[in-house]
Amino acid sequence: MNPRKIDKCIRSIQNLRGVDKLWLVAYSEQGLERPIADFIESTHYDNYLIVSDDVIVTQDALEWVLFALGQGDEAATGWCNLSAVGPARLLANLTRAPLEGEPPTWDSYRFYDIDDVRKQPESFETWLMGHCLSGMTRSLWRRFPFRSYPREQSPTTPSGYGSDYNVSMRLQRAGVDMRALRDARCIHLGGPGTRHRYEGLQIGIEPPHTVFEEAS
Repeated sequence: MNPRKIDKCIRSIQNLRGVDKLWLVAYSEQGLERPIADFIESTHYDNYLIVSDDVIVTQDALEWVLFALGQGDEAATGWCNLSAVGPARLLANLTRAPLEGEPPTWDSYRFYDIDDVRKQPESFETWLMGHCLSGMTRSLWRRFPFRSYPREQSPTTPSGYGSDYNVSMRLQRAGVDMRALRDARCIHLGGPGTRHRYEGLQIGIEPPHTVFEEAS
Protein backbone atom coordinates (compact mmCIF):
# COMPACT_ATOMS: atom_id res chain seq x y z
CA MET A 1 0.00 0.00 0.00
CA ASN A 2 1.46 3.36 -1.03
CA PRO A 3 -0.87 6.30 -0.28
CA ARG A 4 2.13 8.33 0.99
CA LYS A 5 5.70 8.80 -0.18
CA ILE A 6 7.87 8.01 2.84
CA ASP A 7 11.31 7.54 1.37
CA LYS A 8 12.85 5.27 4.04
CA CYS A 9 9.93 2.89 3.82
CA ILE A 10 9.82 2.87 0.03
CA ARG A 11 13.54 2.09 -0.18
CA SER A 12 13.22 -0.78 2.27
CA ILE A 13 10.48 -2.37 0.15
CA GLN A 14 12.42 -1.77 -3.05
CA ASN A 15 15.39 -3.60 -1.50
CA LEU A 16 13.42 -6.78 -0.83
CA ARG A 17 14.73 -9.59 -3.01
CA GLY A 18 13.05 -12.65 -4.49
CA VAL A 19 9.45 -11.43 -4.61
CA ASP A 20 7.34 -9.65 -7.19
CA LYS A 21 5.78 -6.41 -5.93
CA LEU A 22 2.58 -4.53 -6.66
CA TRP A 23 2.64 -0.86 -5.63
CA LEU A 24 -0.86 0.48 -4.94
CA VAL A 25 -0.29 4.21 -5.33
CA ALA A 26 -2.58 7.03 -4.15
CA TYR A 27 -5.50 4.83 -3.15
CA SER A 28 -7.58 5.51 -0.06
CA GLU A 29 -7.92 2.52 2.23
CA GLN A 30 -11.44 1.83 1.01
CA GLY A 31 -10.32 2.35 -2.59
CA LEU A 32 -7.84 -0.54 -2.28
CA GLU A 33 -10.55 -3.18 -2.10
CA ARG A 34 -11.13 -3.58 -5.85
CA PRO A 35 -7.51 -3.42 -7.14
CA ILE A 36 -6.31 -5.94 -4.54
CA ALA A 37 -9.14 -8.35 -5.37
CA ASP A 38 -8.56 -7.92 -9.11
CA PHE A 39 -4.83 -8.61 -8.77
CA ILE A 40 -5.41 -11.78 -6.78
CA GLU A 41 -8.02 -13.00 -9.26
CA SER A 42 -5.78 -12.32 -12.27
CA THR A 43 -2.64 -13.96 -10.84
CA HIS A 44 -1.87 -17.32 -9.28
CA TYR A 45 0.81 -16.89 -6.64
CA ASP A 46 0.69 -19.32 -3.73
CA ASN A 47 0.73 -16.47 -1.19
CA TYR A 48 0.19 -12.71 -1.10
CA LEU A 49 1.70 -10.36 1.48
CA ILE A 50 0.69 -6.81 2.36
CA VAL A 51 2.62 -4.03 4.10
CA SER A 52 1.69 -0.54 5.20
CA ASP A 53 3.42 2.46 3.66
CA ASP A 54 4.93 3.71 6.94
CA VAL A 55 6.89 0.58 7.83
CA ILE A 56 10.58 -0.12 7.26
CA VAL A 57 10.81 -3.80 6.33
CA THR A 58 13.80 -6.15 6.21
CA GLN A 59 14.78 -9.13 4.10
CA ASP A 60 15.02 -11.28 7.23
CA ALA A 61 11.45 -10.43 8.25
CA LEU A 62 10.23 -11.29 4.76
CA GLU A 63 12.07 -14.62 4.81
CA TRP A 64 10.53 -15.57 8.15
CA VAL A 65 6.99 -14.94 6.89
CA LEU A 66 7.61 -16.75 3.61
CA PHE A 67 9.09 -19.70 5.51
CA ALA A 68 6.00 -19.97 7.73
CA LEU A 69 3.67 -19.86 4.75
CA GLY A 70 5.83 -22.40 2.96
CA GLN A 71 5.59 -24.73 5.94
CA GLY A 72 1.82 -24.79 5.73
CA ASP A 73 0.58 -21.84 7.77
CA GLU A 74 -2.36 -20.21 5.99
CA ALA A 75 -1.90 -16.81 7.64
CA ALA A 76 1.37 -15.43 9.01
CA THR A 77 2.70 -11.98 9.82
CA GLY A 78 5.68 -9.93 10.80
CA TRP A 79 5.29 -7.19 13.38
CA CYS A 80 6.46 -3.75 14.43
CA ASN A 81 6.14 -1.15 17.18
CA LEU A 82 2.57 0.14 17.36
CA SER A 83 3.73 3.75 17.15
CA ALA A 84 6.98 5.67 16.82
CA VAL A 85 6.19 7.96 19.76
CA GLY A 86 4.51 7.88 23.16
CA PRO A 87 3.63 4.84 25.28
CA ALA A 88 2.51 2.90 22.20
CA ARG A 89 6.13 2.72 21.03
CA LEU A 90 6.56 -0.04 23.65
CA LEU A 91 3.69 -2.10 22.24
CA ALA A 92 3.69 -4.48 19.27
CA ASN A 93 0.97 -4.53 16.64
CA LEU A 94 0.05 -8.07 17.73
CA THR A 95 -2.63 -9.16 20.20
CA ARG A 96 -2.50 -11.74 22.96
CA ALA A 97 -6.28 -12.26 23.05
CA PRO A 98 -9.20 -12.24 20.61
CA LEU A 99 -10.33 -8.94 19.13
CA GLU A 100 -13.49 -7.49 20.65
CA GLY A 101 -16.25 -5.60 18.84
CA GLU A 102 -16.71 -3.69 15.62
CA PRO A 103 -15.81 -1.13 14.51
CA PRO A 104 -12.57 -1.20 16.49
CA THR A 105 -11.80 1.04 19.45
CA TRP A 106 -8.72 1.08 21.69
CA ASP A 107 -10.52 -1.33 24.02
CA SER A 108 -10.88 -3.87 21.18
CA TYR A 109 -7.20 -4.81 21.45
CA ARG A 110 -5.01 -6.60 23.99
CA PHE A 111 -1.62 -5.73 22.58
CA TYR A 112 1.59 -7.56 23.35
CA ASP A 113 4.40 -5.56 24.92
CA ILE A 114 7.46 -5.67 22.70
CA ASP A 115 9.44 -7.28 25.54
CA ASP A 116 6.83 -10.04 25.72
CA VAL A 117 7.09 -10.72 21.98
CA ARG A 118 10.82 -11.32 22.39
CA LYS A 119 10.05 -14.08 24.91
CA GLN A 120 7.70 -15.99 22.58
CA PRO A 121 8.64 -19.06 20.50
CA GLU A 122 9.61 -18.50 16.87
CA SER A 123 5.95 -18.82 15.81
CA PHE A 124 3.08 -17.94 18.12
CA GLU A 125 -0.61 -17.09 17.95
CA THR A 126 -1.91 -13.59 17.30
CA TRP A 127 -5.44 -12.36 16.68
CA LEU A 128 -4.27 -9.31 14.73
CA MET A 129 -2.20 -9.20 11.57
CA GLY A 130 -1.23 -5.55 11.27
CA HIS A 131 -0.19 -5.11 7.63
CA CYS A 132 3.44 -5.69 8.48
CA LEU A 133 4.42 -8.24 5.84
CA SER A 134 1.13 -9.95 6.66
CA GLY A 135 0.55 -12.87 4.32
CA MET A 136 -2.14 -15.37 3.45
CA THR A 137 -2.61 -18.10 0.89
CA ARG A 138 -4.43 -17.20 -2.31
CA SER A 139 -7.43 -19.28 -1.30
CA LEU A 140 -7.65 -17.48 2.04
CA TRP A 141 -7.46 -14.04 0.40
CA ARG A 142 -10.31 -15.05 -1.88
CA ARG A 143 -12.41 -16.15 1.10
CA PHE A 144 -11.49 -13.11 3.19
CA PRO A 145 -10.81 -10.24 0.78
CA PHE A 146 -9.31 -6.92 1.80
CA ARG A 147 -11.99 -4.74 3.44
CA SER A 148 -12.04 -1.61 5.59
CA TYR A 149 -14.55 0.24 7.71
CA PRO A 150 -16.18 3.24 5.98
CA ARG A 151 -15.37 6.79 7.03
CA GLU A 152 -16.30 10.12 5.47
CA GLN A 153 -13.53 11.51 3.29
CA SER A 154 -11.84 14.81 4.10
CA PRO A 155 -8.60 16.48 2.93
CA THR A 156 -6.65 14.86 5.78
CA THR A 157 -8.68 11.70 6.42
CA PRO A 158 -8.83 9.28 3.48
CA SER A 159 -11.94 7.16 3.29
CA GLY A 160 -11.78 3.81 5.00
CA TYR A 161 -9.85 2.66 8.04
CA GLY A 162 -9.07 -0.42 10.10
CA SER A 163 -8.53 -2.88 7.24
CA ASP A 164 -6.06 -4.92 9.29
CA TYR A 165 -8.63 -5.29 12.06
CA ASN A 166 -11.41 -6.01 9.55
CA VAL A 167 -9.59 -8.90 7.92
CA SER A 168 -8.27 -10.25 11.22
CA MET A 169 -11.71 -10.19 12.83
CA ARG A 170 -13.21 -12.19 9.96
CA LEU A 171 -10.37 -14.72 10.22
CA GLN A 172 -10.89 -14.92 13.97
CA ARG A 173 -14.61 -15.60 13.58
CA ALA A 174 -13.88 -18.35 11.08
CA GLY A 175 -11.37 -20.00 13.43
CA VAL A 176 -8.36 -19.42 11.18
CA ASP A 177 -5.04 -19.68 13.02
CA MET A 178 -2.96 -16.52 12.59
CA ARG A 179 0.75 -16.91 13.32
CA ALA A 180 3.19 -14.17 14.32
CA LEU A 181 6.89 -14.64 13.65
CA ARG A 182 9.00 -13.48 16.60
CA ASP A 183 12.06 -12.63 14.55
CA ALA A 184 10.18 -10.88 11.72
CA ARG A 185 10.40 -7.46 13.35
CA CYS A 186 10.09 -4.29 11.30
CA ILE A 187 10.09 -0.58 12.25
CA HIS A 188 6.95 1.54 12.25
CA LEU A 189 7.61 5.24 11.61
CA GLY A 190 3.97 6.25 11.94
CA GLY A 191 1.17 6.21 14.44
CA PRO A 192 -0.80 8.93 16.23
CA GLY A 193 1.25 12.04 16.90
CA THR A 194 4.00 11.29 14.40
CA ARG A 195 5.11 13.59 11.62
CA HIS A 196 4.74 10.79 9.07
CA ARG A 197 0.98 10.52 9.55
CA TYR A 198 0.18 12.72 6.53
CA GLU A 199 3.67 13.26 5.13
CA GLY A 200 3.89 12.84 1.36
CA LEU A 201 0.20 12.09 0.97
CA GLN A 202 -0.50 11.26 -2.67
CA ILE A 203 -4.27 10.79 -2.43
CA GLY A 204 -6.00 13.52 -4.41
CA ILE A 205 -2.70 14.73 -5.87
CA GLU A 206 -2.18 12.01 -8.45
CA PRO A 207 -4.67 9.48 -9.80
CA PRO A 208 -4.81 6.08 -8.10
CA HIS A 209 -2.78 3.51 -10.03
CA THR A 210 -0.81 0.30 -9.65
CA VAL A 211 2.80 -0.40 -10.58
CA PHE A 212 3.99 -3.99 -10.95
CA GLU A 213 7.65 -4.95 -10.43
CA GLU A 214 9.13 -8.35 -11.06
CA ALA A 215 11.49 -9.83 -8.50
CA SER A 216 15.11 -8.72 -8.60
